[in-house]
Amino acid sequence: MKIEILVDGHVAATQIVSEALYPVKPTVREAKLIALKAALEDRSIKLPDSLKATFRAFDVTGNPIAD
Repeated sequence: MKIEILVDGHVAATQIVSEALYPVKPTVREAKLIALKAALEDRSIKLPDSLKATFRAFDVTGNPIAD
């Protein structure tokens, strides 16, 4: 699943969350949290930006996933 993290309407980071790494497929909400943690760890976004971040999720074919 591809998660785009948007800050002020602009894509600040993109993270890929591999469902194969987890024994149970993560929900979209869990995938967003995983992506946010990864973006903070690799410093793609800063902590203040994470507080106002919004997300878009896409499946492996690039189709948007509804929350």
